[in-house]
Amino acid sequence: MSALEPPLHCINPQCPRPRNAVGREVCAECQTPLVYRYVRAVGPVATPMPVGSLVAGRYYVCGPGIWLDTEPHTFPWVPTALPPAAIAYNRLHGRSWSIPRLYGFCPLGEASTATDVMLLEDAAIAADGQPFPALTERWGTVPPLRQIHWMVQAFDLWPLLTEVGARRSLLALNNLRVQGWRLTLAELKSDAEDADGAALLRQWGDLWLAWCTGATAASSDGEPTIAARLRPIFEQIHRGELPWATARSRVEQILIREQGRYRVSFQTAGISEVGRERSQNEDACYPLTERTLAAPSGLGSPDTAIADGLAILCDGIGGHEKGEVASQLAIRSLQLQAQAFRNGVRSGLDTNGGGINGGSNGGSNGSYVDPATAIAQIEAIFRVANNLIAGQNDSQLRESRQRMATTATLALPLIQRLVPPRVDSPSDVCDLFIAHVGNSRAYWLTADGCRCLTTDDNLAVRETRDGQGPYREAIARGQGDALTQALGTRDGETLRPTVQRLIPDETGLLLLCSDGFSDFDWVEESWQRYGRPILAGRMPLAAALRAWVAEAIQRHGHDNTTVTATLVQVVPETGAIPDPWATAPEPVSTLAPATWDSQFSEASKALLYAETERPPAPAPDPERRSLPSSAIMATVAIVMMLLGAVVGLTLVRGDRPAPPETPPETPTEPTYPAP
Repeated sequence: MSALEPPLHCINPQCPRPRNAVGREVCAECQTPLVYRYVRAVGPVATPMPVGSLVAGRYYVCGPGIWLDTEPHTFPWVPTALPPAAIAYNRLHGRSWSIPRLYGFCPLGEASTATDVMLLEDAAIAADGQPFPALTERWGTVPPLRQIHWMVQAFDLWPLLTEVGARRSLLALNNLRVQGWRLTLAELKSDAEDADGAALLRQWGDLWLAWCTGATAASSDGEPTIAARLRPIFEQIHRGELPWATARSRVEQILIREQGRYRVSFQTAGISEVGRERSQNEDACYPLTERTLAAPSGLGSPDTAIADGLAILCDGIGGHEKGEVASQLAIRSLQLQAQAFRNGVRSGLDTNGGGINGGSNGGSNGSYVDPATAIAQIEAIFRVANNLIAGQNDSQLRESRQRMATTATLALPLIQRLVPPRVDSPSDVCDLFIAHVGNSRAYWLTADGCRCLTTDDNLAVRETRDGQGPYREAIARGQGDALTQALGTRDGETLRPTVQRLIPDETGLLLLCSDGFSDFDWVEESWQRYGRPILAGRMPLAAALRAWVAEAIQRHGHDNTTVTATLVQVVPETGAIPDPWATAPEPVSTLAPATWDSQFSEASKALLYAETERPPAPAPDPERRSLPSSAIMATVAIVMMLLGAVVGLTLVRGDRPAPPETPPETPTEPTYPAP
């Protein structure tokens, strides 16, 4: 250990000799992986701290404003009442992947209440302690699709920053950092108390107008660059002629044109395991391409994958009865509705037979279902699924913890055929929508890193957004991981699903996983061993997923373990990739193999089936995966009911239930134990 470097403490509380030299990967004494937690120090006295110094006996200064916490096993100091600057971070916790999180404070001097230095995590710092590059530094090195993707993210930050009075965060180009596809802020910069929103928007226009003016106007093929196409927008913002919403719409048009220059394909595999400690599997997923790890010849071979793109994962809530029934009901409902919505958009028709946006020619007419409309529809889809489960609970007179419930996470690719003048030539554009309720997570893996896209619906998040302290402290308190909402516990009108739009601008791997897989930071720890070979084409998707799940169960296995993995391939439109719509699976065969219900108790079957139905018997030929007529009748009944509900919602536009004008930041229902 260098005399200039402090010891890095092992996080294992049982370790007899926790002091380690900086640079080691595992503890020299107990072999526990060492945690390198780099934080951004914010405040007038933080930046001048000399590199190599140790602040408050704990924080090692690695660079200007970047400190290494040498005691990651203990929480940093936090005052009883958070200052306004810290509350801004808490209010936005988990609402954008671009906002850093509050870590704590480093009091300096003898004042016990000093908050001179605020510490942030996930603050544009790489795993090696180096700052992410500035957006302007990387702009000229990436394709136009990524450039406009970054700009869309910047525009979408404006209303969030308006909520907390931190729009000035976008007025310093050096504060906008990038990690691959993701734009992130180094810190929040508060507006002046008397700041005028319109004036700040004009200042933002001034800033980007100057930058766009100095950027290259044309690419090597003579096409206008993204900067050149953005310049007229910022000129009007600069003159005060263009409000944010109109400018955002025009930026969206540039994005759509660039999306049309690429093609996107999907391969999806899914597996669900009971684990080593549970007697019953309350998880469910779609598609289920791998039956069990113990039966390699189950539903498919090790390289089985489905070119559908739709993925759903549900985890029945522990402590509630019949979680396995709730998860299967949610899978069926979400799958049928999502496929109906997507197919209607794809064909250019709504459920009433008319064209999108008023077209009536029965085919694609170049109309576009905007992201806000798609998000509202996905929220409605979740509410229908919720009410299906809640209705079963009500019909069985189930109350409190007797009510079955489940988490739900959905990945829905929305591919739309657009024609000129919206795009340069007839082409497909693809958006990927991620929706969730509960704590089943979604991760996006690319060559640049691994990112959790979702924020758990739990008590710790509620307390954090209420300004009660950093999330790390809140989640460590008793019941911090208790869920605040799930499908089936209450009426759908009170449900607040989170729906996000992910714009694929490079090949990536999307994981949906139950907490049996994501616990203990397993994805963050293991993604390079399994995700990188998939992305590089060195290992088939399904085979890698099987190995990944097998190691997770070997390492932990404390809970049901379920994962879907979707390889999203993005190539220029001239590239040859398979049509993701040509090999879509039969919806029931991958959802419900002939023996799926054999895991359920008789009481569970009574809930899942109507009184006049019979559970499907095992099929004699597993390769054919055919279902007996009674199962088909049951499925048809469910399809009719669900599609009738979807018609009432008017899939794309029309009389869908609108969310409340001011939805609460966090739900107010009772909490439920995490699955």
